[in-house]
Amino acid sequence: MENADVDAVIRGEYQIKPLNVIKQILMMFISADTSGELRSHSGIVDYLLNKKSANFPDKIKIYLYSNASPTKRMFGYSRVLDVGDSKVKIWSEINFQPFGYFLTYDSPPPNIYMTDITGFKNFSYDEVKKVIVPTIYLKVTTPELGYYENVPR
Repeated sequence: MENADVDAVIRGEYQIKPLNVIKQILMMFISADTSGELRSHSGIVDYLLNKKSANFPDKIKIYLYSNASPTKRMFGYSRVLDVGDSKVKIWSEINFQPFGYFLTYDSPPPNIYMTDITGFKNFSYDEVKKVIVPTIYLKVTTPELGYYENVPR
């Protein structure tokens, strides 16, 4: 799929198990974090090991965006100085077609257009739901965490 063929806003309709999905995405972030810092946060391991646990870790948010870029990113737990407001953000990012996933810890996302899917935590394990998720296409062209070519920060 070429970047030029992708619409800026994509409305996806999916029949999924939202809690299962959010746990799997969080597990991918744990795997990407070679420092082990994310795993050490209170409650995160228990949440992931107990499939029925509804105790989603405090201060963590997970965002989604559409991605058709061949450039890949896999960043574990990272501290980033945002030059826009001179504050340190704690971010993690994984992308591969057709989605990009972004985790924040007590920080805003790098882009206001990302779709917050943290609410998937409010379902029961194995509960099947039809969800409509609007996402924006963010063009990934560099390895720079949280930077997208086609939209302002």
